[in-house]
Amino acid sequence: MAAATLKKAEIVVTLTLTGPEARVLHALAGSVTGSSEHSPRKHADAIWTALGVAGISSYTERQLFKHDTMHFRDYPGGSDGEA
Repeated sequence: MAAATLKKAEIVVTLTLTGPEARVLHALAGSVTGSSEHSPRKHADAIWTALGVAGISSYTERQLFKHDTMHFRDYPGGSDGEA
């Protein structure tokens, strides 16, 4: 009997950013609200954490936002958005 298994390939993206670009991305990712389990916020949190581990801080850039946050609604059905 034949069998098949589908495995999702992970996509890896490497960005080369200047310091100011990295701080802006950190500020954007750190200003996202929504469910940390059922919305794209979980991915924004991962980006924010990775940039922080790399020594990026965006306190100044976050103070320049006109509004304090950006809000993600949950993925339909509570999934992680990946098909």
